[in-house]
Amino acid sequence: MIDLSFTTTLGGTLALALPNYILWDTHDGFGHPNVNFYEEKTAYQNGSTYIGFSFQDRKLDVNFSISEDSVGDFTTKKQLVQKIFNPANGEGTLTIVRDSTTYYAKVHSLGLKPIGGSGHGSWWQDYQLSFTGLNCSFYGTSNSYSLTAFSGGFSFPFSFPFSLGTVGWTQVVTNAGDMESQPTITIVGEVSRPRITNVTTGKYIELCGVLAGETVVINCTTGKITKTVGGVTSNAMHYMTMDSDFLTVLSGANTITYTATTGIVGTTVTFQFYDRYSGI
Repeated sequence: MIDLSFTTTLGGTLALALPNYILWDTHDGFGHPNVNFYEEKTAYQNGSTYIGFSFQDRKLDVNFSISEDSVGDFTTKKQLVQKIFNPANGEGTLTIVRDSTTYYAKVHSLGLKPIGGSGHGSWWQDYQLSFTGLNCSFYGTSNSYSLTAFSGGFSFPFSFPFSLGTVGWTQVVTNAGDMESQPTITIVGEVSRPRITNVTTGKYIELCGVLAGETVVINCTTGKITKTVGGVTSNAMHYMTMDSDFLTVLSGANTITYTATTGIVGTTVTFQFYDRYSGI
């Protein structure tokens, strides 16, 4: 059995939970979806090169019932569910509690379908409710690490190789999900050539520098970099060096390093990501 709640910016929040709502144990679409793989092949290439993958559009179906003791309260509740699950509200956050574990998904409501016949009466109504998500996965626990600098070349635990001429930080982080997750990295300047590397994947992202008083946010999910100065936020994609990549955190343990040429001591850097799941 699962518990669901849905939140949209326009509509508000509604929890399909007792005693106000009866969520049926007839849900579908929460398992592992089909996957589209993307590859490319150049002229004279033996085989092909893997580029990436995406999930096929996911459709989540649930059924629930409402009931009340008066016509007025019953009408109010019907109007509320129509408001919350109106497709015009756009993307919302679906919160799923299953076996005492909480998961989240970004989805769009496809609207409600009232069930006729024995599915309704003077004081109750049964509904079919559907959501859809593009390349939709589930995410769970938020993992946040504060990158603490050591002056001397490495911090514990550390991994080889390391440079004695660079100050930096090393940490093993764990994605408890079964698929890769994209982190959000926040850097508060002043610091020169900050580089965050996932040693496990071999990829890194490096900025030319962050000025004093600047807060730079690297969103690896959307592929955007912004800076905030004096409460004003603007684009900062030009801070990223040409040979950088947006990072991913693989399922399981990942070794993350943070280095800089100057200004790393006293600089605040936060590395945050969610555990991600292909199905629950």
